[in-house]
Parts: sequence; C-alpha cells; structure tokens
Amino acid sequence: MWTREVVALLFRDVRTILIAFLAPVLLALVLMFIVPKKYQADAKLLVALSHAQSLLTSEGSGVLINEEQVVNSELEVIRSRDLAVRTLEAIGAEPGGVAGTPTDKQVEGFMKNIKVSAVPASNVIQVSVFAPSQAKAAATLQTFLRVYTENHDRDGARAVSEVVRRQISNLESESSDVDKQIDQIKVQTGVYDPEQEKKNLLDSRNSLMANVMQMRGTAGELRAKVASLQSTLRTTPRVIQSFPEAEDSDAASQARAQLLELRQQQVKLSATYQPDSHAMRAIQAQIDSVQNFLANESARYASKTRPTRNPLYDQLTAEQVQSQSQITPEEQHAASLEAQATKLDERLKRVADAEIQLAPLMRRKASAAAALEVLRQKETALQLGGGSGSGPSVNIIESPRVEPNAKPTSPSKILFLIGGLFAGLGLAGAALAASFARKNTFLVPEAVEGFTKIPVLVSLPVRPR
Repeated sequence: MWTREVVALLFRDVRTILIAFLAPVLLALVLMFIVPKKYQADAKLLVALSHAQSLLTSEGSGVLINEEQVVNSELEVIRSRDLAVRTLEAIGAEPGGVAGTPTDKQVEGFMKNIKVSAVPASNVIQVSVFAPSQAKAAATLQTFLRVYTENHDRDGARAVSEVVRRQISNLESESSDVDKQIDQIKVQTGVYDPEQEKKNLLDSRNSLMANVMQMRGTAGELRAKVASLQSTLRTTPRVIQSFPEAEDSDAASQARAQLLELRQQQVKLSATYQPDSHAMRAIQAQIDSVQNFLANESARYASKTRPTRNPLYDQLTAEQVQSQSQITPEEQHAASLEAQATKLDERLKRVADAEIQLAPLMRRKASAAAALEVLRQKETALQLGGGSGSGPSVNIIESPRVEPNAKPTSPSKILFLIGGLFAGLGLAGAALAASFARKNTFLVPEAVEGFTKIPVLVSLPVRPR
C-alpha cells in the first residue's frame, strides 16, 4: 500500500481515529480521580529460633527443622483468618470503633488490605497495611502487631507443632518404606539376621577347618609312619635262627626282647624326628649293638639253631597294615569337611551381599528412629508446656509511623496515564485497521495502477458537493 493512500485514509477518518485515541486517555484521567486513595504503613519483624528448636537443627538429630521452615510457619500464622478476626475485634473494642462480631465481608476486605512477605535471604518478615489515610493505616498496623504479639506464644507453638507433626509423619512414612525394602531383601536373599548368621557360619567354618587340619595332620603322620615301617621292614628278616628253649641262653632271650622294644621305639621316633637326627642315630646305634650281640650268640650255637618266623617282622607288618588302613578314612573325612566348608563359604558370600544391601537401609532406619524419638519428645514437651517459650522469638525491628507528607500508594497517576495512552494507541490502531478493511474506493492514482496494472494518465479532483 502506498504512503499517500495511508495518509489520505488518515485524513478521511481523522475524526474517528482521534475519538478512538482520546476516549481511553480521558477515561484513565477520570478514573485516576475517582478511584479511592490508599496509603501504606509498613513494619518489619525479626524471627529467631529458640533454644529448643536449635536442638532440633543439630546434625545429630537429622536437621529436621530449619529457619526457613520457621519463617514460613510464621508467615502462615500472620496471614491466618483467625488473626484477622481478632484484630478486627480489637479495633472494634477501641474508642471510635464499631463494636460487634466482624462479618465475613469485613474479614475478607481486611485480609485484602494486608500484605505479608519474607525479605529474601533473611529471617525478616515485612507487614504492610493499606488504608484510606496514613494515620488509619499506621493505627491499624499497630493494632494488628499488638494482637499478633499477644497471641504469639500460642500461635508460635502451634506453628512449631505443625512442623514437628509434619516431620513425624514424613519420618514415619520413610521408616515404613525402609521396613518394606528390608523385608523384601530378606525374602529375596533368605537372610533374616545377617550379623547373627554370619557369626554362626564363621564359628562353624572355623571348627570345620580346625578338624580338617587335624585330620590332614593325622594322615600325614600315618604316611610318615608307613614309610618308616616300610624302610624298617626292608632291613628286617622274615625268618631268624632261634635256639631251642632248653639250650637257649638267658642273655639271648633278653637281647631279643630288648631288640623288639628298640624297634618299637624307633618306629615311634620316626614319626617325629628326621632319620639323621641325634635321637634316631642313638636308637639305631643301640639296635646295631643288640643285633651284633645276637649275631655272636647265634655263632656260638650255630649247630643248635633252627629257623623260625621273626616276630618283629610280623609286628611291623601288622602296624604298617593298620596305619595304611587309617589313612583313607581320615582323608575322606577331611574332604567331606572341606566340602561342607565350601558350602559355608558360599553361604557367607550370600550373607555378605545381603548385608551390603541391608547396611544403608538399617542406618537409615536407625537415623529415622533417633530423629522420631527426638521429635516425639519435642511434641510431648509442647503439649505439656502449653507452648510457653517453645516457639520462635519475634521482635519488631521497624514500627509503623505516620508521615505528614506521605503520598498515596494507589492510584498511581503515572500508571494510569501510561495505561490510558497505550489503550488509546491500541484503540486508534484498531480503528485504522477497520477503516482499511472496509474501504471500497481508490484514494490515489498509484492505487489504481497497482490494482489494474495500467498506467494512469490523468486524475480529476473530487468535486465538492
């Protein structure tokens, strides 16, 4: 669209556009003087935790109540309808006030004219009251703060009690969830008391391994004894030349008995000492001495001897067979105990895995139980003490004051003017758009050329009527 056509359209509908622009501006000016003025009175409160509450914020008690929660609780108390009703009743009881129970409309209007907010990153609460005059706003705020401070102990204790009860409910819910998780893990793993079961399994395993070591040691001793007996049998003759009893000398009989005893001692010592040890050499020397004596005796009665089975050889053979027969049962029993120990090791591993899963849950449960105990004691103290001294301390650090040259906070003249101007511009733009939408004639030659694509040679002015 050509600029000349836009300008022509503006000139054609200038009256409508001006009316559309000026109407919102005039309406804003009228409203600016009609809307009732409101003045604002401000006060600031400092909220501090009491000693009883600071105990609950220690790390040992689970950090259950913090300053932000207490400040939020105080905000809810200040914004409560009950406090608004008590304030209106106090205003009605003052000289010049309207006595009687406040209506719902009065309470709602009063609550709309009170603004309560927390100052960011602090324990300070700002309270503002709006009224038709600065003096009335300050007086209303003074009454409001007086009623609040008079009932602060009861309301503060109620706020703390609500926080405590909420924390108790949360912890009880958490404990219930933890118990369900613990029961589920116990059922899945089959481990219901990891600590006690682990102790019992370790005791059983230690006892089994002690028996295994004892049996392995016994089997080793039996093998050493069999090896020693085999070595002795290789040097012991099966048949010896004995003398008839009538012709046998007493010295030879005593020597053979001594040799048998020495052989038995040698077998016993071989299970403990090495073959080249002093004890083994000493016993071997005694055996050699007795054998030499018997050889000399045999030479003296060579013509009178007869062959007979060596009793020492038979005794050594019997001991060898007996020792060899004991080795296999000992080893089988030891292997059976080792298999049981292996099963115990597998069970110990499952118990250890279950304990790893249960340990953090048990710690959470213990921590929640300790925190619940502290909170229940706090709740009991609040109930028994009636809330006296248990709530947070609140101090007025900035009282409301009357300023002689105070300006009303509303209505704002600048905002009304800006709003009227923007509304006028918007309405004027809408009127211009509507004019463009309903135009059905060409206002300038360029529009005709643009529409018909034919050059315009002459344009005649409109004849005035």
